[in-house]
Formats: sequence, structure tokens, C-alpha cells
Amino acid sequence: EIIDPLTNDKRSLEKFLNDYPPIILMANGGAIRGDYGWSILEDGIEIPDDIFEDYIWTNDTDIRRESKPGRDGKKNVQEKTIDLLADELEDDTIQIVDDGAMEIADIITVSPEERKIRFVHVKYAGSDTARNAVSDWYELFGQAARTHSWIRKPTLLVNIDERIDTRQNTRIVSTTSSRTELQQLALNYNPNDWEYEVIVVQPGCSIEKVLRQKGSHVYKGLVSIFEWLNQTGADFRIWGSE
Repeated sequence: EIIDPLTNDKRSLEKFLNDYPPIILMANGGAIRGDYGWSILEDGIEIPDDIFEDYIWTNDTDIRRESKPGRDGKKNVQEKTIDLLADELEDDTIQIVDDGAMEIADIITVSPEERKIRFVHVKYAGSDTARNAVSDWYELFGQAARTHSWIRKPTLLVNIDERIDTRQNTRIVSTTSSRTELQQLALNYNPNDWEYEVIVVQPGCSIEKVLRQKGSHVYKGLVSIFEWLNQTGADFRIWGSE
């Protein structure tokens, strides 16, 4: 028997490991989680094309501004991303901005009805023209990889709620949900009852070029992140430009 860290109740070790399977990192590369295993990547590995999504940004978005006010009255990338997310989210979704140093993600969405949490990492473009440049992705690679430690974390929703009080730039931006609803979800949060998704947003990246140049550093980096997040069971999406 062990003591359940969430309830302080005694339970069998077998049941605990089935409910919360550990990730075992192998010495020669790869990993095992529950019944699933991953091998170290080989050259030529590809990821599904349908996780790439292209959007038109430049009509109303200053892609050179992440969270600072856009020039010429345009939206910044973060504001445009929130608009795009709103088109696909359930009405009861709580949207939280957690921008700044040591952020969990630029935007976190919590959808109670569909039991899904999204971590959205946003970065401004290094050029006014969409391209396939690894310099646009360095920070996004790191941010997406660090999300690994938050997915299925038992205190995730409690930590998000606490950050609203302790961080100047952390706030709920939903118009239909409140902090009280977030706190209620945190009280009953069981991480294995939820699905998770990580979205990386780079409007300066041409999706067409990335898919055409699958030997590029950008594509290889995205493959690595895709495989790394797969170890947690999280979905992965890549938003770029037409």
C-alpha cells in the first residue's frame, strides 16, 4: 500500500501506478509510459501534415508585435490568437493569459465541458514576410518542451489560480467565465480525466515552406517537440501563415 498524494488515503501501489503511470526515460534514448513506448528519432521521420494550420495574419495583425500594442491600429499576435481560439472553443471555456518570464504558456484555455486544457505558446515574427527561419522558433521550441512538466500535473489548476494573485500579467480574459469557476474546477481536478493540447503560434512561418522543406532545422525541431509531447499523451498543433 501507499499513501495517495492527492487524497492522503491508503491504496494499492498497482492501482496507483495504473492511474498515474510514470514516464521511464531509457538510458539509450526513448521512453516508456504505461503500455506505450517511444524510440529515439531517426532521420527521415515525419509528423502528420494535418497538425499544421495556416492563417492569414497580415490583414489585421502586426506580426512583429507579440504582446506590445500593434502598429497602425492593428492587433498584436497574442490578441489575434485569442480571437482565433474563440472560434473553436466551447462557450464555457476559461481563457487565461500568463504572459511574461516563467510563464506556463502565453495563453491557457480550460474547457470544462469537453474536459480539455490547451497550452498556447505565441511568438512574434522576425520578418514582415513569412519564411522558414529557425530564429523564429528558438524560444517556441523551449517553451513547448517545458510544457511537458505541466501536463497532468495534479496541482495545475491550483497553480494557475495562484498565479492570478502573484503575477502582474496573469489574468482571465474570458467574457463568459469567471475565476470562481476556475477555483471550483481546481477543487475537483483529476489530471487523468482531462485531455491536453499544446499549440505553437508563429505567424512569420510559412507552413507551405516548412512542409516542402522537411529536411530543414525548423521541421526537425518540430518533429522532436511532437515526439516529446507524445510521451504525455498531449496533442500538438502548429499555427503559421499561408
